[in-house]
Amino acid sequence: METSVRPGATAIGPDGGWGWMVALAAATADGIVGTYSFVMSPLYIDLQREFNTSAEKAAWVFSITNFIAYVFAFLGTSVSIRIGARMTVMAFSCLPLIGLFSSYFATSIHYLYISAGVVTGIGFAGSLSPTHVTNAKYFPTRYALANGITHIGPAVALFILPPITQMCVNLYGWRGTFVVESAIVFHLCVCGALLRPLKHVQVPEATEDNIQVDREHSNPITNDADEQLSNKRTFKSIIVCCGDNNIQLPFLFPVFVISVLFMSMTYSGVMVHLQSRASVAQVGSMQRTSFLISISGICSFFGRFGSSILVYYKILSSLCVFSLGLFTIGVICVVPQLAETYAGFAAFSAILGLASGAVMTMLFTYPYDLCGSERASVTFPIVLCSYGVGSLLGPPFAGWIFDSWHDYNYVYYALGCCSFVGSFILVPGIIRNYRAGKSD
Repeated sequence: METSVRPGATAIGPDGGWGWMVALAAATADGIVGTYSFVMSPLYIDLQREFNTSAEKAAWVFSITNFIAYVFAFLGTSVSIRIGARMTVMAFSCLPLIGLFSSYFATSIHYLYISAGVVTGIGFAGSLSPTHVTNAKYFPTRYALANGITHIGPAVALFILPPITQMCVNLYGWRGTFVVESAIVFHLCVCGALLRPLKHVQVPEATEDNIQVDREHSNPITNDADEQLSNKRTFKSIIVCCGDNNIQLPFLFPVFVISVLFMSMTYSGVMVHLQSRASVAQVGSMQRTSFLISISGICSFFGRFGSSILVYYKILSSLCVFSLGLFTIGVICVVPQLAETYAGFAAFSAILGLASGAVMTMLFTYPYDLCGSERASVTFPIVLCSYGVGSLLGPPFAGWIFDSWHDYNYVYYALGCCSFVGSFILVPGIIRNYRAGKSD
């Protein structure tokens, strides 16, 4: 439990110190939760064989996890307001441990929908958001640097964990792999333990003279009262934002949200079925093809870093980078020559990593640029919901196409078309922004 706070006291982040450990915790949590379904992709073929089920039904197992983790991310924030971020993350981290460990005893694919899907997803939903909120509290002025460290987590996880997962499948089977994975995700508990509550200091009582100054210079992330009020209204704001004049959103924002949906469908479908596609093409052993996901992971780090430089120096806008990255993913999906040899698959994975890294970095950068920080409590959950829905639909959609046509080329053609749609609907916004920039 958080210690009681005296009236008039507020928390001030140190912009360093223990904050670097909090940033490490946020990066670890983001790496575990954000790459979970991709890391577990080596299990799909084994699950299909074990339960004699289709690729579509097997894909639902981890798609459910992503959907719950992102759509219900506000759950962790709401609970952390009452019991603190440390207790919230440590408590919720027990659910993925229980869910994945109990998957060892699965007797049907529907059992896994509950254990590895719903139970694990709720644990992820309660663990991810408080770590990022605490990270923001610790860095009121250097948050961009701390957030950059956080972005390293998924890239490192994608590079390291897929080969380890495949090795576990080879040694212990899919049941033993669930046990090992339960131990890995329980590191979320360690992440929670690192979320040390900030010390509160007494601040002068507000007067008419300093109220305006406080409003202009205060950071809402570090103001506990404002944060609690904002989080309590977050879910309600998502529901009524179209009718509330105080939180009206630009017209381009819903277009971007639709684009995120198509992006998430494409990216999740491509990554989840990447190793299965390579296995069907017989370009190498399962252990060797697991490194394709690692190639994508390490290249995504360079994609994230490079896209940040492009936007920071205003070479390209965040919307343009997002659209170009999505277009690039669509192009490589519809080029069948990249799916004939292991070298072709490696090139595919490298380009996918670079493009997806750029896209994922702009996922929250563009809403921030478009709507401002004062609307972040509304725009970020909406973007997360859209991403979660796409993650739910993408892998099963790809599995359904494969079950119907028995050819992964058709699967990737369809995913590529989704990527093109998500990219093209942003073109009018890019042209509009370009013309507005020239007029200025």
